[in-house]
Amino acid sequence: MMKKMNDQWQKAKCMLLAAVVAAGLTACAEHDNPAGTDTANTEVPQQVEEPTDDQMAVSVTANIPTAVLGQFDDTSMAAALIRRVQAPTFTVNADTRLALLRGSDIEHLSNDDIIALAKLYASGGYLAFEKPTGAQLIALSLTMALVIATAEDELLTSDGDVTITSDSPQAARRATSALAENLKSRVENIGKFATRGTDDQEEAWNKVVGEMVIFGPDSYYACASFNGDMAVHTTTDSNGNTVEEEVALPERDYTKYRSGLMADGAAQWLNTRRQSIAERQAEARRISMTRGAAEGAINDLMSASDEFTYQCELYSRDYNGREENKPKAYHHTISVWGVYDTKKDKDYYYVQQKVRMEIGGNQGGTACWDTSKTLYHGPYDPHIWTYGDYTWEGQSYQCYYGSWLGSYISKLNLTGEGTISVLQATPINEIGTGSTSISVGESHSQTNTLGFSVGATVGFMEASVNYSMNYSYGWTDGTSFDMGTTTNTKELKCTKNTNGPEVTWKYECGQKMDVYQVNNGDYCHTMAPDALVNDVDIDNQVCWSVANPVGSYNLSVYSHPEMTAIMMKKGELKWITFGYYTTHTGNYPLKTPNRAVQEWRMDVTFPEIGHEGHHGDRSKLEETLQRHFPDLYQPTLRLADQTKESENTIKRMVGLTKALMNNADAAQTLREFALDLGLSEFTIKWYCNDGNHPNTYSFTIKAKEEKK
Repeated sequence: MMKKMNDQWQKAKCMLLAAVVAAGLTACAEHDNPAGTDTANTEVPQQVEEPTDDQMAVSVTANIPTAVLGQFDDTSMAAALIRRVQAPTFTVNADTRLALLRGSDIEHLSNDDIIALAKLYASGGYLAFEKPTGAQLIALSLTMALVIATAEDELLTSDGDVTITSDSPQAARRATSALAENLKSRVENIGKFATRGTDDQEEAWNKVVGEMVIFGPDSYYACASFNGDMAVHTTTDSNGNTVEEEVALPERDYTKYRSGLMADGAAQWLNTRRQSIAERQAEARRISMTRGAAEGAINDLMSASDEFTYQCELYSRDYNGREENKPKAYHHTISVWGVYDTKKDKDYYYVQQKVRMEIGGNQGGTACWDTSKTLYHGPYDPHIWTYGDYTWEGQSYQCYYGSWLGSYISKLNLTGEGTISVLQATPINEIGTGSTSISVGESHSQTNTLGFSVGATVGFMEASVNYSMNYSYGWTDGTSFDMGTTTNTKELKCTKNTNGPEVTWKYECGQKMDVYQVNNGDYCHTMAPDALVNDVDIDNQVCWSVANPVGSYNLSVYSHPEMTAIMMKKGELKWITFGYYTTHTGNYPLKTPNRAVQEWRMDVTFPEIGHEGHHGDRSKLEETLQRHFPDLYQPTLRLADQTKESENTIKRMVGLTKALMNNADAAQTLREFALDLGLSEFTIKWYCNDGNHPNTYSFTIKAKEEKK
């Protein structure tokens, strides 16, 4: 057993190595004392002194019961997050929805700790780690993989309502967990997104991959490391000649203020996820009541197969050459939906990339030099310059104007076997309103197939067992994707290019940013539009089809935001632009859609079935189940899973039954009906006779006594 674990460990270490550029900038000019001229702003504001205390606000308080399982430095991001959660405890209990510990604590978890964390994660909770290394996260995923399947079964059967019986002793040995596999894939993604490429495997293996990493049931999050980033600095003269330089950024001291800003982002992410769950639950209930789910779009009705949010800083440069950075300024979210069409033998992958760059806007007075408020750092009049003497490549430059979002480049590519085609990608070539629908498969759903209505209900039940079985994990014979465009970046120019399966968007200013002379000979500069100096939102969407799919597929992501400033050559109408950009790349293994179709049967039995007067009660009870719970009970269920032997989907179905039957209103409805028929209890049983599934699942509800 230990040899097998060591082999897995070594294999996992090799998987971690990846190339991702972090974030940064550097000054490329020397600065002397500022000097004013007739056209200069002679009253240059001084840099605002940054606060040291945590500026916690109620709006970013995370409304989630948290267990704090480690000791944290008071100036750390973890300590700042603790200040933002409800009455934290020091052990995992029944109410805990988030566990917070150090990455180094992973190495010292006891078996009881691992089981408690596995149950929390399997029931829809969140696991947060401060400053984990890639090695620590891989160790976590390997350890959790051994216990999550058992934890899921214990959660399902712990109160005696659900039982799992088997005709074969081999069933337990084959127990696997899609959740465990997803966790390992997420760890690999984070390592690739946060670790710079290196030939030294041990260096990559032991590198801290972020200030904090949080794993959730259908999404995960990473905040970039506070220190250790690299910067790429570009300079382009008025003739278009460009020079690039990559440098390491200086180490910085942690403060409660900076860590608080980073924790704000994590708290906001947690709040968004919790709100999203509540909204999806409400949507699922509406769908169940209207039975209109089959007409809806996958990405409207369902949560994504997986979602990853990366948070880091943006960088700029102020008038005197100082490197400026704004924590929590860059948010990058990748959401993926994946389904399999059984009739056409095709995979469909829909990806939405949302990027938010919090530049800060036109802050006036001394606020324009407050990094926590804005990265603009520029005057707000085309005739006003910030003066200083700079030397770059032997040339003297004086006038400085900046900084704004110079451009944003994004590339999304799907790789793997089979024939990959781009069905649609938006925005097409400009920012504006509008939407389009991508049809997938047929235009209907079969009544005896696990479809939208069932999938929506299952995916969004947040009960004691939150098995996430949204439709995106499964297969389809009648779905579509709806794609729209955003309107809040309409001042940006957008150019889209498709090259095979790769789609590239370039966003830039729609006007020419340059320096010019007015009639009196004064030098002036073009003003950046509000869209480039305020908070900028980008929304890119792609839908791919894969004919004859084999195995899993990778999503390649390239994200390149660049902050820019203008500096004019002293006494001449020549200028250079300074760019400070961060490039983030990743190659993510996507969840494989469920391609193995299985046929399960459902049966209803009760002790009194053989007694006189009850011969017709089975059909009456079945009719009641179908009438009151049409998304739950079907005599025959066509399900899909990862393999023909796996049982992830049926377990989620049983989990849904448990959640519904433990609902007071639902349980009371069926109890009353059973009592009217003179039944003491009834049992729903799921079984499959294909030879691949020796397990039988059953759920019993008692009519004559309240549930414990």
